[in-house]
Amino acid sequence: MAAAIKLGLDKKSDIKAKIEDAKYNILAKAAIDSLVGKSITVTDKEITDYYNDHQAQFNTPEMFHAKRIVFKTQKDAEQVYSKLCQKRITFDNAVKEYSTDVFTKSNNGDMGFFTKDAFGSEVAKALSIVKPNKFTKPFKMDTGWAIYMLVEKRSPVSMKLEQVKDNIRRMLEQRKQEDAINNLEKELQDKNKVTIYAQF
Repeated sequence: MAAAIKLGLDKKSDIKAKIEDAKYNILAKAAIDSLVGKSITVTDKEITDYYNDHQAQFNTPEMFHAKRIVFKTQKDAEQVYSKLCQKRITFDNAVKEYSTDVFTKSNNGDMGFFTKDAFGSEVAKALSIVKPNKFTKPFKMDTGWAIYMLVEKRSPVSMKLEQVKDNIRRMLEQRKQEDAINNLEKELQDKNKVTIYAQF
């Protein structure tokens, strides 16, 4: 440092410009860092408004967990349905032997959990009238005929405001902080036409 000053480098116009830019960036970063640590206020009304405006985020719809056997024809479906009713074959074995569904056949027909409208009204209607571990009558789908077995049904769940209030507050605080930082950074850049190298 002393050697550079002794050589008069601090007097050169290009060096002076770089020094000013560096000084500005240090001050700008300090301003942004102070803003990061500044307390952001989120009101109860803001939390309630967000909750009311984004109900879908806090509601879980009715869910089905089911297995299925898919057939090409009604005749095939009714024959297997008869065997199932007479307990001449298990559902899993019927899947392996008769199902034409390449996506679920290797997994005993298991479709996992899905919403009631995920596979059309026919599937939802058929599953809505059977109990867990019971199978539907054969019914027609767009891709053929099917028999479904209901594994589990989960009722709709709606989370109350008090359950998610803290999470909403933290999310809104973070949004406000990010907006404030971005606005300050843009304002400083517009005024000084330089790039701010800030790390958060």
